[in-house]
Amino acid sequence: MKTPLIEKLTEYRIESGLSYDKLGERTGISSSTICRWYKGQGVPSLDEIEMLCEAMGHDISDIFVTI
Repeated sequence: MKTPLIEKLTEYRIESGLSYDKLGERTGISSSTICRWYKGQGVPSLDEIEMLCEAMGHDISDIFVTI
């Protein structure tokens, strides 16, 4: 089951047209770790959420205002 956080990150990723691999390249986080989060197997830290948001063209505050 996807959490509201992961649903919003999924929306941002699709909107930005990034694959897990490209998102990993932009953040320095392995694509397998990112994939696990998107499958609901663990959650990113606050720092990782910030890196993900920035890589997808969003400010971290965007995600917390909308969930």
